[in-house]
Amino acid sequence: MLGNGPSLSGSLHLIEEEEDVVMVNYSVLTDLFFKLKPLYFCLADPAYFKITDDVEEEIKKARVVERLKKVDWDLIIITPAGVKTSHFRKLNSRITFESVNTVPLDTSVKFMRWSFYKWNFSMPSLQNVIVLGVFISLQKGYSNVYLHGVDSDSYKNICVNQQNEMVTKEFHSYGSSSRNLNSQKWCGFPKGSLYKRLKCEVIMFRSYVDLAAYANHLCIRVINASPNSMIDAFERYDHGESLNK
Repeated sequence: MLGNGPSLSGSLHLIEEEEDVVMVNYSVLTDLFFKLKPLYFCLADPAYFKITDDVEEEIKKARVVERLKKVDWDLIIITPAGVKTSHFRKLNSRITFESVNTVPLDTSVKFMRWSFYKWNFSMPSLQNVIVLGVFISLQKGYSNVYLHGVDSDSYKNICVNQQNEMVTKEFHSYGSSSRNLNSQKWCGFPKGSLYKRLKCEVIMFRSYVDLAAYANHLCIRVINASPNSMIDAFERYDHGESLNK
């Protein structure tokens, strides 16, 4: 499963040709997407399924549609249940769709938790697309799931300027961008709400812990091969050991 973190290039050499690949979000705009030919492509951000007031976002979404038209292998797009996907459908006969019920269970709920997940009635809180990608990998029953480029450290780049504006520079494997999170109309934050932005990180890391517990229940190993990652819930791949082989 490939995230789009800057460390992605540091573990790509570990991916073997016969392995099924899961990719996410704007990875479809990269050459790597067409080189690896993923079996699953996950989209979770609400921006993909409705018109926003962000011109740049709309331009990138249009590019996603054009790239999907060029897919020449069987690709399954995974989305949250209930979202509008009509603008993606009929793009390409090689593309099919599956959905996941994203209703979260409070962490205090223990009884029948794994059964609700297994039957697709619920899943860990969908704070980001990595959670969806890992979850669908577990649902498909792979014995081992390797994670690449899941740095999950974007919070380190959040700053508050002299105008009390929350600004950030986001780094991805395909480039970087700067954003003012207070002036952003789509999915932005009002001034004085840094705590809300940081709460998103707490939910994300809690979902990773939930996924790790679910994987353990299913007897599936989730190995984080990302050279740089803040996720502490999954087993780590030993890059030093691989270099010595």
